[in-house]
Amino acid sequence: MEDKPDFSIVLDSKVIGGISGRVDVQNETGELGYSIGRSYWGQGLMPEASETVVDWAFEELVLAKVLAGADLRNIGSQRVMEKLGMTREGVLRSHGKSEVGNGLTTSITTSFARSGSNADDGET
Repeated sequence: MEDKPDFSIVLDSKVIGGISGRVDVQNETGELGYSIGRSYWGQGLMPEASETVVDWAFEELVLAKVLAGADLRNIGSQRVMEKLGMTREGVLRSHGKSEVGNGLTTSITTSFARSGSNADDGET
């Protein structure tokens, strides 16, 4: 089983973005990362593509939980997570080096648990 699956987002035979993952088979969890070309922002393409990958992860990999994170300033990415039905789990302050400006970024972490899994109720 692949522990770092990658997917391309293709529109009209052109790659416009991608979704990557990290899978922890032992803990039945996965992490989702995504990007899309700026000219395709706000068109609902990323939530649609991400939902397909999340569904695949739950069905094919039998994961209990899928996580995603974003810089707190990245409202678009937060909206994708909201549209997926993810729940905000926490804020990581001064978590990583900022790509814009100086200093450290503040990130949020969200998740989506498979219905009926222990991840739904906080149990491990």
